[in-house]
Amino acid sequence: MTQQQISKLLDVPDRTLRDWKKSRKRLYSLLESLDYNESKDRINVVSTTI
Repeated sequence: MTQQQISKLLDVPDRTLRDWKKSRKRLYSLLESLDYNESKDRINVVSTTI
């Protein structure tokens, strides 16, 4: 996923993502490696079951 997609999907400001990219490299790498559409679908499934 791109930084813009991560920001949109997780509702996280770009500034926070830039911080994660520097200080939480593992987390940011994991998010980057995920497929946007698949992640979006999974979040929607979780959201509808809550």
